Amino acid sequence: MNKFNFQHICYITKTPSGLDWPLTDKVMNQGVYQLWYNGEVIKNGCWGEGKTKRINNRISGYRNVINNLEGFRDGTKKKNGSFNTVDLIDKRLKVGEKVEMRAVALPDNIIGEDGLPWKVDLYLIEDHFKNKHKDTIWLI
Repeated sequence: MNKFNFQHICYITKTPSGLDWPLTDKVMNQGVYQLWYNGEVIKNGCWGEGKTKRINNRISGYRNVINNLEGFRDGTKKKNGSFNTVDLIDKRLKVGEKVEMRAVALPDNIIGEDGLPWKVDLYLIEDHFKNKHKDTIWLI
């Protein structure tokens, strides 16, 4: 599992008013992503399970938390994994600092010639990268 060509997606920037996490113009249906800070991987994740398959759907989940961060922090909104990521990045970064999001698209699930479904195991691949970067990641 060493031949993944991760590409730059966007920079997440800490601003005086919070995090700015822009959408991307890249079209990627499913895959794995990494967040990089100061040359180290701090988060590994995947997207593409279920109905919302594009990378911008994953980014939009983070952007929703950013827009409602105080509600998550004060308990009026129910916390989730996206909150944990956004909260930690927001607390650790100083204004002007950036985290780079990199991703690699993986093949779509297919139905083989024999009629059997073949599914890419996104979570297995994500776990591979979590183990590979276990000494630097901020979130498991």
